[in-house]
Amino acid sequence: MPFIARFFPNAQVVPIMIRKTASAREVNTLTQDLMRASGTSTLVVTSADFAHHQMASDAMRRNDRTKMFLQNGDIENLRALDSHYT
Repeated sequence: MPFIARFFPNAQVVPIMIRKTASAREVNTLTQDLMRASGTSTLVVTSADFAHHQMASDAMRRNDRTKMFLQNGDIENLRALDSHYT
């Protein structure tokens, strides 16, 4: 949030949390609804921290794996993540 406040001081932020038990269909519906409701000046930011308090090498590996899941839209593997995954 500090980054957004500093570089986009007029930004309006709408926090959205998705429960771990959300189905792929529910997440897809939310995604489609956000796409329909957003304009060309809308930026959607996703934040997830599954590598908190980890050694740097472990954190980087976990972050790379999480990034891959996000880029591939791999909802099932994302749902399985927690702060203890390897």
